[in-house]
Amino acid sequence: MYQIKSCSCLINARGKDLTGQVFSRLTVLERTEERIGELVMWRCRCECGNEKNAASSFLISGSVRSCDCLAKEVCKSQGVEGTKIHNLTTERLSSNNTSGIKGVYWEKGAQNGGLG
Repeated sequence: MYQIKSCSCLINARGKDLTGQVFSRLTVLERTEERIGELVMWRCRCECGNEKNAASSFLISGSVRSCDCLAKEVCKSQGVEGTKIHNLTTERLSSNNTSGIKGVYWEKGAQNGGLG
């Protein structure tokens, strides 16, 4: 016998019509012909007005909640605008880092450094 790694709601979602349903910031508009493997894709409209295709299982599980505008808002609210979050979270320093501190650089000819 095998172990089930997801709840049955994802399995039952395969044949379900999601048109008109709202998942966080996304409203499902229509089913598309696009597939990722066996995943059914849906065209959705975000509250911000952008459109995005998303798999039904990702919508139902909450893995996809917006067109990416939510992630951008979170980054803005949790850090300095313009800061490259990836540069701060990576383990190694950039090869052109001159300060020895992640995310901090020294500008030539300037008295102060900056974040980037």
